[in-house]
Amino acid sequence: LHQAPDAARVHGLNAAGGLATEQADYAHARACHDEALAIAGDLGQPQLQFQALWGLARVALWQGEYAQAGAVFEQLIRDARQTVPRSWHISTLDNLGWAAVGQGDDGLAVLHLLEAERVANQAVSRNATARELLSTLLARERKSATPGLRPLAARAGVL
Repeated sequence: LHQAPDAARVHGLNAAGGLATEQADYAHARACHDEALAIAGDLGQPQLQFQALWGLARVALWQGEYAQAGAVFEQLIRDARQTVPRSWHISTLDNLGWAAVGQGDDGLAVLHLLEAERVANQAVSRNATARELLSTLLARERKSATPGLRPLAARAGVL
């Protein structure tokens, strides 16, 4: 990776960070994404910066640092909405939903899924992560009603 052109190096570091996250090697994952973020910043490429920040937020999410993950995902939604593909925007909203669930805010999770559905009509019904989040919310809903959850789940074919 050290001899690759800078943009390719950023992609490689983010991929390595993603693999490290899945293997629960969070220190290595953070180091990869931090390095990718620094290089992307030097290059002045917002999409590469988005990808590195997204990776750092995923590490926080997997570690159960829901507030930190949510804060980074919120920043990404605010700052990068126009510079990233719609699929990344939707994935960020899904992850915001998981961060909200981790913090016990099921209503906010539903709002993030509704926003994903607004961004792309079938973003929830065709997305395994969003459907899994809906199933989790439905299982928890028995304890308290969550406005908007059941109609969204029905549209997504989860109910």
